[in-house]
Amino acid sequence: NMGEAIIRGLRRAGAEQPMVVFDPDPRRRTALSDLPELSWATSPAAAARGADVVLLAVKPQSLPGLLDEVGLAIEQALVVSIAAGVTAARIESAVPRARVVRTMPNTPLMAGKGLVALCAGRSATPEDLAAARGLFPGATLLDVPEDLMDAVTAVSGSGPAYFFAFVEALAAAAEAQGFDAQTAYRLAAGTFLGAAALLEWSNLPAKELCRRVTSPGGTTEAALRSLERGELAELVHSAVSAATERGRELSEGR
Repeated sequence: NMGEAIIRGLRRAGAEQPMVVFDPDPRRRTALSDLPELSWATSPAAAARGADVVLLAVKPQSLPGLLDEVGLAIEQALVVSIAAGVTAARIESAVPRARVVRTMPNTPLMAGKGLVALCAGRSATPEDLAAARGLFPGATLLDVPEDLMDAVTAVSGSGPAYFFAFVEALAAAAEAQGFDAQTAYRLAAGTFLGAAALLEWSNLPAKELCRRVTSPGGTTEAALRSLERGELAELVHSAVSAATERGRELSEGR
């Protein structure tokens, strides 16, 4: 899914460079059938052979096997990985002639609103980092040290799931107050979408926007106090810590 989002983002931005794609799922080819300028390879090695840039858009559990397949096919190329928890050094050991850039995009990239963190491997040049950035036109880009990539994954990579979970929880709470399920969901999702747009438009800190909507002694203050008693901040900290730790486990092959 993320690979498709990257391809579509590049094409929307007018990128014309030839792209050779491999995916073991034939449904992916159907999903991209509206992009006839793509070439489809019969294997990962065939897709990677001779490429200037190789994008590894797979889940971390799939990356070791994929590297075994493409390692000998990749020569003096830039290898860009989106796999969480897999260090640049591990990729470099499998493709020693390549330069490596790790990235962590998040799923809003599919809607043109993504955030992508990047870090360069040992032999990657500033030009390589710039080329990797160019794979994500329109996204918010952050350069981070590699020792923070697991935390990036926990915050921005997994973060959309936290948001969606909160939407579902708010919709369920609205339904419990008497709304039908469809109206409850529209209330919850519409409110969060509007709040996100306001945060972007106003350029004010979230804390200040929260203060502006909270009247002393009013309904919002009552709700926020309830969230504080439920230790919302601590729950979020715990969730991010758990995701960060899982990223470290993946980097260790666990």
